[in-house]
Amino acid sequence: LIVSGVQNYLFAPGIPLGDELPHIVFRFAQIVIGIGLVLGTFTRLATIGIVAVYIGAFFFFPALKVLDYTVFMGIGLFLFLVHRDVLSFSFFFKPLEKKGFLDEYRKHALPILRFITGAGLIMVALHHNILNPEPAIAFLQERPLLNIMQSIFGLENYTHALLVFNSGIFGILIGALLAFGILERFVATLIAIGLILTVLVGGVSFLPIAVPYFAIVYIIITGNQFEEREIKEKL
Repeated sequence: LIVSGVQNYLFAPGIPLGDELPHIVFRFAQIVIGIGLVLGTFTRLATIGIVAVYIGAFFFFPALKVLDYTVFMGIGLFLFLVHRDVLSFSFFFKPLEKKGFLDEYRKHALPILRFITGAGLIMVALHHNILNPEPAIAFLQERPLLNIMQSIFGLENYTHALLVFNSGIFGILIGALLAFGILERFVATLIAIGLILTVLVGGVSFLPIAVPYFAIVYIIITGNQFEEREIKEKL
């Protein structure tokens, strides 16, 4: 978020920010929220900020572009439920802790994160592979070796458009499996491999969006450890 704010885009390069007042507010908010998360002091307030920025973005940017970053909504909700602030401003949330509200919903934090991440992957696949495949096809035309069906398997009739479309279907399938908790660790591993290949091929410009997904993949793969820590805390 800090890098996104400094580099003048919202969440990732897909939504550039200009000099208009709302864009300046989004830029400043990301930097402040990012600092709060890094310091781990006012995390819950920062997570509310993430959700507010995401929802607010729909009023100023194309909805399809904002939906690409649904994953940030999941991160915000997850951290709000599981994190306990080091410093104050926590007093805002103590009544919820005392009433057991957060304890009641904390156990759902991981499924919520998993579901929203899966939904986000479906949105990205629909947007970039099904509804608007031209940029992806142009990317492959510049790097034809990435069409492995042609370059490795020798299937000359396997066009760039077909590869982009089939990749979209695969992305939708992966997102659905993750959202509904089917083979989630296996799916998370596939996502991690895909992210590594994306960064290696596409360059560091893909890091701003890849890093949150890496964090989510780690959380999903180590989900049992997370649940065990929650049980120990209750005991």
